[in-house]
Amino acid sequence: DAVLDAVGLAERGRQPVRKYSGGMRRRLNLAVGMVAQPRLLLLDEPTVGIDIQARLNILDIVRQIVRHETLVLYTTHYLEEAQDLCHRIGIMDQGRVLAEGTLAELKRLVGAGGILSLRGSFRAEAFRAAIEGDARMHLVGLEDGQALLEIGVERGEVPALLAQLLGRGLDIDDIGMQEAGLQGVFLKLTGRELRD
Repeated sequence: DAVLDAVGLAERGRQPVRKYSGGMRRRLNLAVGMVAQPRLLLLDEPTVGIDIQARLNILDIVRQIVRHETLVLYTTHYLEEAQDLCHRIGIMDQGRVLAEGTLAELKRLVGAGGILSLRGSFRAEAFRAAIEGDARMHLVGLEDGQALLEIGVERGEVPALLAQLLGRGLDIDDIGMQEAGLQGVFLKLTGRELRD
């Protein structure tokens, strides 16, 4: 009963499983895995094919399992889940492990700094000339007065990068940054979009 309670199924414990929703069946799968109180629990895409409420519930249960010092090996195509749940992440592509480590280690490995959004009174041609030859900056979008750059530096290095752009005569009024996540790391390692 304690395991069913942990996955929110205590009140439905006597109900036939065939009457369970998809999310309830996923929670029951977790309960079955937890009965023996394993030191290692393997979860293979536990949130595929369920609604958002059931998905969030499953993720909360996985967090509880980890807090109780059970090691969880979690496989998923949902990179935001891996980024949110996992302390260490392994990236596989076509059956091969390409990289493994913490998110910070993986970002350093591929130089995934993030996306820098710049606005100002500069011409597109002048901006392109100012970043030419700098391997730390890759142009994602550009028009007069607005530029999007993929940058290969950490957040703490952005001020020096901006000072360099200002030093090259660019008038920049507004700056925004979105740090790279696991999806950016995955795409850098594989060169492809996510697929089955």
